[in-house]
Amino acid sequence: MSSIFIFGSCVSRDILEIASLKGLTLTDYYARSSFASLAGRPYTDHEALERLDSPFQKRILARDHDKSIFEAVQQASFDILLVDFIDERFRITRRPDGSIATMSNEFVRVMSEREDSEVIETNTDERRSLWLAGWKKFIDVIAATRQMEKIVINRVYWDTSYDRPRPGTPYIERMNDELDWYYEEVAESCPDAQWLSHPAPLLKSDSQHKWGPAPYHYSKEFYERSMRELIAIGT
Repeated sequence: MSSIFIFGSCVSRDILEIASLKGLTLTDYYARSSFASLAGRPYTDHEALERLDSPFQKRILARDHDKSIFEAVQQASFDILLVDFIDERFRITRRPDGSIATMSNEFVRVMSEREDSEVIETNTDERRSLWLAGWKKFIDVIAATRQMEKIVINRVYWDTSYDRPRPGTPYIERMNDELDWYYEEVAESCPDAQWLSHPAPLLKSDSQHKWGPAPYHYSKEFYERSMRELIAIGT
């Protein structure tokens, strides 16, 4: 059975959770972390970590802060490194010392306020510049360990037909434009990467999804097909 390491969101992790076909073993899962945060120094907020009760939330927050992904992908054994950019929807915060953290929902609830901290919005030139720097650091580590051929990009999009009041069609379209920008940069900088692409009908949201409705929570058919495609890639 092939092994998979995920740096991304529930869009990728749920393939293993929801698909009835079980053909992959999860090596590790890094979530709620932007590649833009990897451009900065490690971030420290011990009080925030203490305010979280969930071990999973503590772990993902600590990993975003300590940038341990670089060491993890060098030491872990895996056949597929699955990456998606859905968590790039989060803003990032930067301190004067150059430390950066992803402002995930979990972190925003518990983060310690500092007047000297800067918030960098999504869909901005500065954010894209940081994303590029973080992505380059990431693929440099993968290249150094000769694992570039293991990278698989999960090419997903938000469902523009999502009909809830929030986040709204203009925001969804803006995020899809941002995703297209990431995909173009990856195609140029990482030509050996493989792609997990999806027919448009499968990128429709499922109101009965196990995590609730969201424009990036898809139908079971999406996860079933994704699992079959990943198994084929890993063999």
